[in-house]
Amino acid sequence: MADDGYCEEKLRNAVDALATSAEPIQERLFTAAIALHVLSPEDFSDEGLRKTFGALEDMVTWRVADADEGTLRATTGSLSDEQASAAATMIFRLYVGLTLRR
Repeated sequence: MADDGYCEEKLRNAVDALATSAEPIQERLFTAAIALHVLSPEDFSDEGLRKTFGALEDMVTWRVADADEGTLRATTGSLSDEQASAAATMIFRLYVGLTLRR
């Protein structure tokens, strides 16, 4: 299990990727997902955050990759704007939920 500070750092990087680029939401979500790929649900000490992170992982890794594009790229690239926005909102809520616990 990672400590909360490490999880917070990775979530902050993901939020930054979502908030500071003019790229389409799918591309920003891909960059955010890359920042989070080192985490797992078990890294979160709070049960609610653990479940939310697990749901987020499912949202960005369900599609089988073609050739060498990778699962994250394949999945995030195939999400609608609404789906990608929902995943981005989950990342933000994870970040806020973790930082409010501190």
